[in-house]
Amino acid sequence: MRSLSLTAVESIKNNLESQVNNFNDEIAKFGARWKQFRPSEDQMDGDSAKVEAAIAKIKEKREEWDILMETRDALRRDYEHFSLPEPHFQELDEIESDLQKHEQVWGQFDEFRSSMQDFNNQEWIVFRSKTYKFDEFLAQWNEKLQRSGEASMVRVRLLQELEKYQAVLPVLKYARGEVFSEKHWMEMYTMIGIPQSIPVERLTFGDVIKCRDALVVHAEALKELNSRAAGEVVVRQALAELDLWEVEARFALTQHTDTKGDLVSLIKEWKDIINKVGDHQSLLQSLKDSSYFGGYADRARVWEQRLADLDEFLAGLNLIQRKWVYLEPIFGRGALPQEQGRFRQVDADFKAIMADVTRDNRVTALCRIKGIRSILTTLQDQLARCQKSLNEFLEEKRSAFPRFYFIGDDDLLEILGQATNAEVIQVQIPSQRPSHLKKLFAGIHAVNFDEGNTAITAMKSLEGEVVPLDKTVRITANVEEWLGELSVRMKSTLSSLLQECLKDAGNMDPLRYPAQVLCLADAILFTERCEEAIKDGSLSNYYKELQTKLESYTSVDLTGGGDDQETQVLGLKLKALILDTIHNIEVVEKLVAANTSSVHDWTWQQQLRFYMGPQGTAKIRMVDAEFDYTYEYQGNAMKLVHTPLTDKCYLTLTQGMHMGLGGNPYGPAGTGKTESVKALGGLFGRQVLVFNCDEGIDVKSMGRIFVGLVKCGAWGCFDEFNRLEEAVLSAVSMQIQTIQAAIKGRAATTTLLEKEIPVDLNSGIFITMNPAGKGYGGRQKLPDNLKQLFRPVAMSRPDNDLIAEVILFSEGFKSAKTIGKKLVAVFTLSKELLTRQQHYDWGLRALKTVLKGSGNLLQQHR
Repeated sequence: MRSLSLTAVESIKNNLESQVNNFNDEIAKFGARWKQFRPSEDQMDGDSAKVEAAIAKIKEKREEWDILMETRDALRRDYEHFSLPEPHFQELDEIESDLQKHEQVWGQFDEFRSSMQDFNNQEWIVFRSKTYKFDEFLAQWNEKLQRSGEASMVRVRLLQELEKYQAVLPVLKYARGEVFSEKHWMEMYTMIGIPQSIPVERLTFGDVIKCRDALVVHAEALKELNSRAAGEVVVRQALAELDLWEVEARFALTQHTDTKGDLVSLIKEWKDIINKVGDHQSLLQSLKDSSYFGGYADRARVWEQRLADLDEFLAGLNLIQRKWVYLEPIFGRGALPQEQGRFRQVDADFKAIMADVTRDNRVTALCRIKGIRSILTTLQDQLARCQKSLNEFLEEKRSAFPRFYFIGDDDLLEILGQATNAEVIQVQIPSQRPSHLKKLFAGIHAVNFDEGNTAITAMKSLEGEVVPLDKTVRITANVEEWLGELSVRMKSTLSSLLQECLKDAGNMDPLRYPAQVLCLADAILFTERCEEAIKDGSLSNYYKELQTKLESYTSVDLTGGGDDQETQVLGLKLKALILDTIHNIEVVEKLVAANTSSVHDWTWQQQLRFYMGPQGTAKIRMVDAEFDYTYEYQGNAMKLVHTPLTDKCYLTLTQGMHMGLGGNPYGPAGTGKTESVKALGGLFGRQVLVFNCDEGIDVKSMGRIFVGLVKCGAWGCFDEFNRLEEAVLSAVSMQIQTIQAAIKGRAATTTLLEKEIPVDLNSGIFITMNPAGKGYGGRQKLPDNLKQLFRPVAMSRPDNDLIAEVILFSEGFKSAKTIGKKLVAVFTLSKELLTRQQHYDWGLRALKTVLKGSGNLLQQHR
């Protein structure tokens, strides 16, 4: 500076002052323009374009002002460089202050608008579940403005904006449209003023919030629209579910081989499909109750008709398939030639339908099979005709041979289909298929044939006893005829053998005669000899004879007797005779104790007595009741031990039958109810059939059984009779009453199932019951009108000591009484002391099994 001349310094100073003056002029011009054009707070009430213009103007002026400030700073540096006093800038601070004030005011407004713009750009279908963020944003700004406390137009304006947005917040939930269809969106667009040119997928939050005033005004209408859409979406989703089910639901198929060896597709899991159709029908029905159903009525009506058709077609096809599966093997074997043509057509039509189902296994495709309704109707009608013809054919065969009533249709058809092949009714060893003979003749397990397998020569029991027939039974094409002849020959053979056996009264050969004949002859001879002893007072002597007889039976040595089968059968015969002899001894003991002196005394009259009537017919008497012996072959089944309980049971049942009634042994399980009925039937030479009753037996099934019993002269024992449904019990009582009235009146015929049938007076109906109450679920109390048809007999606790003693004695144990008591004590203590387990059984059945096993072990060690 010192090096500069005074002239130069003065020149620089003048130049700087000139620049300052020019700068002040620029400041003055800027200030004048700013004051003239600066945004006023009134512009905040304008539209958004004016607001944006105002903010842009402030930003523009700030840029101009920043340039001027750079000039000011340069001048200050020059003055400082030349050590000149700082220049004075007019209006600078005033303008800066005013500009900052406007920047602050309008900057806050710009910040709010910028944040709002971020929200406005959000897609509405994305942001509608996040409106809580907008709520938080408004709360933050409200707190910020309240905290500032500075009174300004901008603050007032922002608070007004916040208030408007907060007012619309509760209404936004009705505009979310989560359950809206296109129709509902357009309705909302029109209501609040959104241009319909904006597609829903491009709709923004800004588009919605722009209509905030309309949203508030139409809040109730939007609420109603939302409610309607929510109601309609249920209908819409239900119909969509049906559309999806139409595509996805398919039949589960399985391959079935018919009698020709052809594979046929069959539908399985019917229940699931039919239940699903039913569920859809219920769903459609419930949708009809909705007030929002109207808009979808046409679509629903189409589905309603389709489901109704499907329900009808599925029910029809299910029935047809079941009948086809049942009838195809029957007709495939050539049964009912007169119906073969009809069934062939049914077979072809059914297979055609199943071929269509296989090609398109969608469930609803069933409705699109051409002419399906008429085809199914025709098939049902034709199958019903085939079934009717089959039923008539089977009924004809059952009527000709009533024992067929006791076997199922399948078994009967198998027998009829191979009428000339008698082997079909016997057990097939490789498959161990149950014997049809066993179902028709309880005691006949198998039959022996002649060399040419053309005639039956003998009947054989399960235990191996062979009884040659008095006349061979020729096998013919009519199975009912030769089975009927077998029944006749069975009875005539036993009758003639009985007469022969009685002739050999003093020397009956156990090897020659079947056990049944031996026991019957022994019973007849006992009755005859006992009555003689009563009349001449020699019961004590007869008692000794029986003791000797018992000793002779028990001393027979069966070891080393040659043929094991024959020895085993002989052993069974001896056991039966031993049991009968023990009972006879007990009877004589009672007669002696009662000082019986007349055959009319009660002590003798209450016994089951056997007589030989005229023309070779055996008779059974008990008190004043008399019955015919019917010679049904019983085989070698183990006999029931006589106890006071069985005597009481026999007395009650026989007196009931004498009055034309049935019998009703009742009591807990394991007291011998069913076994007593079977044993009495065996003593009478009856065919006894046991039927287990449950809820599945209907009136028609019971009626068919009754027809068979009445025609055959058989006894029917209906176990747990009180498990039948109450309605079935009521109807069955009418049928039983009809049968008993016919037997009591000794009528030749009666009417059952609307048919007149012949009556065999040897028929009998018995029922057994467990008590209706604790421990026995599903039992009914018998109606009074049914109780009157049966004589009740309470079966209390059986005499296990006596039963064990007698069985052990018959098995060859000398100390039977002692061993029996000990064994019964073991069972009794086990039942009382051991923990209760489901697999534990300490009852009479288990005891008899142990007793029989003990006898087998004794035989092995001899």
